[in-house]
Amino acid sequence: MRMNLTEKAKRLLEFLFVVQSNPRIYATLRTRGFGPEAIQEGWRLLIRASGSTIGLAEAPGYATDSRLVDALDGWENEWYPIAEAVLERRFPAQHATVFAGLSQTEGPALVVSVGLLLERLAALPQDVLAVLATHGLTAQVSGEATALIQKIRGPEVITPTAPLPDEAALAKREEERAQAETDMWGFYLMWSAIARSRIKNKRLLRLLGFGTGTSSDAGTPERDAGGTLRSEGETD
Repeated sequence: MRMNLTEKAKRLLEFLFVVQSNPRIYATLRTRGFGPEAIQEGWRLLIRASGSTIGLAEAPGYATDSRLVDALDGWENEWYPIAEAVLERRFPAQHATVFAGLSQTEGPALVVSVGLLLERLAALPQDVLAVLATHGLTAQVSGEATALIQKIRGPEVITPTAPLPDEAALAKREEERAQAETDMWGFYLMWSAIARSRIKNKRLLRLLGFGTGTSSDAGTPERDAGGTLRSEGETD
């Protein structure tokens, strides 16, 4: 069964997070070309594949403290249900727009899910934002999550989403997003193959989400009959 976008994004998120957080892994992969530019490219591909417009600034990656992700998780656990409940009850049309394709998550995937939530909330009309503020979800509270994301991923500015384009523009955007997903997955498969070739320590491999037994372990890039790299568990 083919992996969906969420599963692919989670793989790349975990890979980037661990490489940025573990000096030993990062130093090892630097010998194979995985430096700040590669980290930057990975984040950029990840954000573009998600369909978001945030996080595309040219910002170098740097080491990430896992406590930042824990703090972002705490923010999501408190404010996601409030935003969802208020919008569903008071503004159902806006609720459908804000929460389309979103769900609560955990770990590094929070960077994308909370980032999308913040972007969509920022695009809401002022009267809707005012109601959310009466329930505690103020601009200051949203800013706290924005600051956490910036510390995890690098400095950037979250801007309101532009009005929806016409059907032709939407189709073009989806085509670009699909290509970005392909590029993102190719990036992950290439670097995960290089990581497995360069890193032999089983504990470090487990941190990266790879098995340490046979070549069919989870996360091991494999090739199909046409020579295309794929991960274990992805079949036609």
